[in-house]
Amino acid sequence: IGGASTAIGDPPNVIIVSKQELKKMGVDFAAFTGHMFVGICLVLLVSVPFLRLLYWNKKLYNKEPSEIVELKHEIHVWRLTAQRINPASREETAVKCLLMQKVFTLELLLRKKLKTFHRQISQEDKNWETNIQELQKKHRITDRMLLIKCLTVLGFVILMFFLNSFVPGIHLDLGWIAMLGAIWLLVLANIHDFEMILSRVEWATLLFFAALFILMEALAHLHLIEYIGEQTALLIKVVPEDQRLTVAIILVLWVSALAS
Repeated sequence: IGGASTAIGDPPNVIIVSKQELKKMGVDFAAFTGHMFVGICLVLLVSVPFLRLLYWNKKLYNKEPSEIVELKHEIHVWRLTAQRINPASREETAVKCLLMQKVFTLELLLRKKLKTFHRQISQEDKNWETNIQELQKKHRITDRMLLIKCLTVLGFVILMFFLNSFVPGIHLDLGWIAMLGAIWLLVLANIHDFEMILSRVEWATLLFFAALFILMEALAHLHLIEYIGEQTALLIKVVPEDQRLTVAIILVLWVSALAS
């Protein structure tokens, strides 16, 4: 639902609204969001009651003790920190080895705890309401001023997304608007350790999406997507007219799912 409601929720949506040909036809951020928002509301009207009925009177709890969950999280944090160190010097290599040794020690401790753990849900885990209250106390917002700055920048960026559709004088793409918003937030947050921020960026994910965009553009130049659309349209036309709408909806849904 979140990925389909706006033009920035999913990479294919960004591809659609970034096409200059489609922009000339009136398909921009506001038009995309306006059309999809109606469908999302209809989906919510169906999915929310269904999920409430499906999980009616079901308690949420962890199937593992809290100490094991916290230990797994600690191992993940230490391993992620070690992976982000580029061993370009002897000192950095030594630090990375120490971190990996810490990970190895914690993994041994985790194995010992899992061996002694009887797969039964403790009374502490059953009391999920108490667990949620403890999580809210433990992970509460500590910097409200930073939260206000983030919400301000986020609201401004979303406003610029919509203004980009109605004000022709704004010659900025969605990517540049988001980039300027990120730079503005860094300035407002007064962050000096910029390398720490860059280390938290999921570069592998960004490269994946960049490669995906390149692949989609290459397939468009090869007219493969156009060919798939034409064959789907021909297949829909074969169906009798009274059943054509149903078959068209099913085919478009499954072809889009398989092609994406």
